[in-house]
Amino acid sequence: MAASEESKDYVHRLMTSLGTIPGIQPTEMVTNIYPFEIGYNSYNVNTSLAAELAYKPNILVMSIGENTEQYLTTQQARTDFRNRLTSLMTTFKTLDSHPKIFVRSCFWTDRPNADAAMALSAADVGATFVSLGNIATWSNMAGGEGRYLDNLGIATHPGDAGMLAISNILIYGHSTDARARAGILLGAKRIGTRR
Repeated sequence: MAASEESKDYVHRLMTSLGTIPGIQPTEMVTNIYPFEIGYNSYNVNTSLAAELAYKPNILVMSIGENTEQYLTTQQARTDFRNRLTSLMTTFKTLDSHPKIFVRSCFWTDRPNADAAMALSAADVGATFVSLGNIATWSNMAGGEGRYLDNLGIATHPGDAGMLAISNILIYGHSTDARARAGILLGAKRIGTRR
């Protein structure tokens, strides 16, 4: 994580925003689903996500695909990923909590196969696909505000500003303009410019 602290990652910012709604006291369960991303064909949802299924979420935000693009080099691989992701979400949709599912696109713009498969999979199950657009190219969205310059893998992840933009886009995800969605909670403050 390139956010400066846990409370500034997009999940915790999203939870804070939900907590401002009268009568809502949100709780969260955060799970790293990297094993699915790199092994989706053999991933057992019922076993690997047993605790998450037992949690019975009302809202499920899927941040998935960033680590999958390298495996999606053929049409068959893209179809397999889509089908397995559809199956994963269907498993959650059948819970008696009937969660509202949001699938967000990848932060980086060089993941077109993953994003396309995720959008199709979301449509397959009636989930909401939320595109982040090209926010990774805006100034100050990535880089962890200079804290991780010795580790390029972390330095290119969204920092505090990027995490805030992702949270805002998820909250206002039905707008067609990613820049407008990201800026709604910031009012007139400009959060990023094109390079």
